[in-house]
Amino acid sequence: MAEPPVNLLDRLKDPKYDLTESTLHVESSEEAAAKRHEASEQAKYKRKERLIILCFALVMVVVFFVGCIYVYLTGSVDDKKWAQTIAASNCTGLLTYALRPLA
Repeated sequence: MAEPPVNLLDRLKDPKYDLTESTLHVESSEEAAAKRHEASEQAKYKRKERLIILCFALVMVVVFFVGCIYVYLTGSVDDKKWAQTIAASNCTGLLTYALRPLA
């Protein structure tokens, strides 16, 4: 079944699409300043949150890396194999993260 064509002029007459001055909200300078201040505070919070997560991740990577180095220096041959693999993966990941902005 084919639907009847849509008449755009009828849609414009619908009160929910009315764009007269009485239906539009123009924000005052105080409201605009409050919105900018709120956006600024949210951006500060988001930057702080990302910094904390990054620091936590770096601490975890350093702990694993130091553990792998310790096992590599003091462990058996089999232990050295997996420790070397994990340490190499950590180095690769850190280099990829460090060089990502250059790409």
